[in-house]
Amino acid sequence: MQDIRKGKNMTKKKILGSIGFLLILAALLLGSSFLLKSDKDIDNVVAFERKQNDLNKEKENSIDVVFLGDSESYSAFIPLKMWNDEGFTSYICGTSLQRLCDSYALIQEVYSRQKPGVVVIETNCLFRTASSQKEESSNVDRLYAKIFPILKYHTRWKAYLDVEGGTGKDHDKERKMKGFKYRTGIEPYMKGPWMHNTSESEKLGNQVEEYLCKIKDYVTSKGGELLLVSVPSPTNWSTQKHNATSELADRLGLDFIDMNHDADEIGIDWNIDTKDGGNHLNFEGAFKLTEYFEKILVSKYNLPNHKNDSYYSDWNEALKNSKINYDKNKKG
Repeated sequence: MQDIRKGKNMTKKKILGSIGFLLILAALLLGSSFLLKSDKDIDNVVAFERKQNDLNKEKENSIDVVFLGDSESYSAFIPLKMWNDEGFTSYICGTSLQRLCDSYALIQEVYSRQKPGVVVIETNCLFRTASSQKEESSNVDRLYAKIFPILKYHTRWKAYLDVEGGTGKDHDKERKMKGFKYRTGIEPYMKGPWMHNTSESEKLGNQVEEYLCKIKDYVTSKGGELLLVSVPSPTNWSTQKHNATSELADRLGLDFIDMNHDADEIGIDWNIDTKDGGNHLNFEGAFKLTEYFEKILVSKYNLPNHKNDSYYSDWNEALKNSKINYDKNKKG
């Protein structure tokens, strides 16, 4: 009889111990969730907060043009060249695999301190899910993430500690080049034309139109104009994607420029102007594209030239410190 009582007491202690452990675990999850949860719908919180920190280092009301999008954006547009050639300022807010939910959050951060007249979205990001909710997530996963947001934002501590290159040489150089990633590697694209005649359209990512409407309305409310742009990328782009983007732009009343049709006019040489077989442009390719696109921006949006304005003297300093010659036909 005594042995039975002891056994029951031991079982009771184990149950109470397990319950206590689960309560402590739940409290830790809830507490860390409170610290790490974002109040915005953001997919890549670490990249978002690094970009937010970088933007805060720019002078207030000093940016004329902002670029959003994924790696295509930060591989193609060179803000310091646009400053050198035309005297307007710009900043690349593109992040790897950026979704439109992140674009929307970033543009709100931009307008908290800046007043860009033009916001450019590189359109490769239109073909992935727009929200932070993963398409493959189950209802159970969504419920857990709702109760314990740390399951979704568990990498956010990296942004607080600024790790994974946040203060490394590569990131520092990117920040000093206003968000552009300087890369000179060469891997040729050898497969020939990629834009073929077809009336077919690619399927847009989930909630893309919804988020693009939000971005357009927000930018318009701040006095800016939204422009959709596709940069040459044989491995990422197609006529089907062009058609889908053109139809979307028409529905929303947005301008759309597809430079995949202009690669020859731009002067892209796929033997030397791509770093990874036609996926991204390298510096040589970005130099040519920027020289082409900056003229479109100036003529279409009447952008100001600040070269002789002392408020923008830090841009001349950044140009000098980059140790890159941005003059035409004098790359290096």
